Amino acid sequence: MLVLEIPVAAAAVARTSTGAEALAAFGVCIAILVVANSPALAITPLVVSDADHEPNRRTMWYAVVVGAVTAAALAVLVTVPPLFALLRTGLALPDGIAEQVPPCLLALAPASIAVAVRRYLHGRLITAQRTGGIAAATVTRLVLSAAIAWTLVLSAPGLGAAVGGIALCAGAAAEATTLAVAVRRLRQSFVAAVLGLSDLVRRHGSLAATRVLNMAPQLVTTIGVTHSALPAASLVVWPGLYGLLSLFTGPTSDLESVVASHVKRTGDSRSPAALTAVLTLVFVGLYLAVVLSPAGSAYLHDFVGTPLDATALGLDWAALALAVPGLWVLRSQLRGLVIAQGRTSLLVLCVVTHSIVLVGVAAALALGPLPGIANACLAITAGLLAESVAIAVCLRRVAVEDGLSSPVRTVAGRERGALP
Repeated sequence: MLVLEIPVAAAAVARTSTGAEALAAFGVCIAILVVANSPALAITPLVVSDADHEPNRRTMWYAVVVGAVTAAALAVLVTVPPLFALLRTGLALPDGIAEQVPPCLLALAPASIAVAVRRYLHGRLITAQRTGGIAAATVTRLVLSAAIAWTLVLSAPGLGAAVGGIALCAGAAAEATTLAVAVRRLRQSFVAAVLGLSDLVRRHGSLAATRVLNMAPQLVTTIGVTHSALPAASLVVWPGLYGLLSLFTGPTSDLESVVASHVKRTGDSRSPAALTAVLTLVFVGLYLAVVLSPAGSAYLHDFVGTPLDATALGLDWAALALAVPGLWVLRSQLRGLVIAQGRTSLLVLCVVTHSIVLVGVAAALALGPLPGIANACLAITAGLLAESVAIAVCLRRVAVEDGLSSPVRTVAGRERGALP
């Protein structure tokens, strides 16, 4: 449900007085925000992997600090002229779009604190097997952010991209508050922290690196779009198309944490594998049905508000991203197996592989004749495929080193105490 929030906010932004420019600026801000918030997103698997899943104040306050540092960094980025000039040059932003980025990012900055806190609370609810509280909080966030976005469109259309920033920030705060109420109802007492602060930072660093790669494609491909053929139309439609992809990838953003928790508790990795197969077939099929039918135009043009020429360009090349939903699910499942084994350092190697392929493909394609939207779809697909293969290879090597025939038996054996 949460991935619906950004398209709804984008639809409101597109209907402000600056229209397409505001939509493009909002897309740029979201691309920056999701990468900046990646360390906060990694708080959930950090909580899930804590020894005995016992809540402690050290992890809670650590999450708050992570969010506060991110919020401060975003504010500095757009208020210090040399830094913003560097950002604008790197993204090759036209004047109309560049002018709307600072107010939008400033409005989004406080949301980073709420994001870090809610990810900590997500971890608490997942380990307690009370994930219904997450769904309730998400609904609260969606309703509030949508109401604020469309109210601002009607009352202050001149705000442009900042409309989306204000709405998303308010929604994140409402979600964190609702989650806090759900966690309080668990009536779990805090215990003394098992690990020292340095260990906490080290483990979080490994997990955060993978989350950066979950979010980096939107920023990397945005840069690739602005340096490719047909940059203006591609930059306008890319937020909408990426939002469409997010409808099929966002629902599995916590799959790795759920898989890790399930495997650590039961030793069973066959169920996650079956779930991965089902989700892959469903999401790939639905994505294909949307982009090859009038539903694609209805989503991008009628709902999000993308101009007709940009919409047509996006739909002409959208099928190039067909494998993205399936690869996203597969990668999440494989990451969950790695986290369950406590070998999160292996994820860093896979992240590096993804980074090299993603950036390399995006840079190479930017030199060719394909439009930016096509380059973005191909680069994302290549990066996800490279990381999935890298994780599978790492799991196979771990199984061989332990003298077992498969990663499944490695995890199960450890859970039963059969391995040292």
